[in-house]
Amino acid sequence: MEDIKLVYDDKGNICNDNFPDMSGWKDLSQPEIDVKIKEDSLNHLRNTRTQKLETTDWSQLEDVPEETKLKYKNYRQSLRDITIDYTNVNSVIWPEEPK
Repeated sequence: MEDIKLVYDDKGNICNDNFPDMSGWKDLSQPEIDVKIKEDSLNHLRNTRTQKLETTDWSQLEDVPEETKLKYKNYRQSLRDITIDYTNVNSVIWPEEPK
């Protein structure tokens, strides 16, 4: 992972558009900052994935036809597996939702 250096505003506050809540990071070493950024990136990816999963919850209800259920089941599993290949939401190639 490429090191991301902290940027300070004119008041000495840490500022970074990608990670707006960086309070308490000022005294961290660069390796500690890198770990936090990686964790935050992965959490953002998981949150986005969870939103996509929630929009397809309906597809697994009892009254949904089996064919539709199976398509969405595979799609939903692809979403769950997204963190195997990706750690950052900006680099993800999302699976295509069934139609």
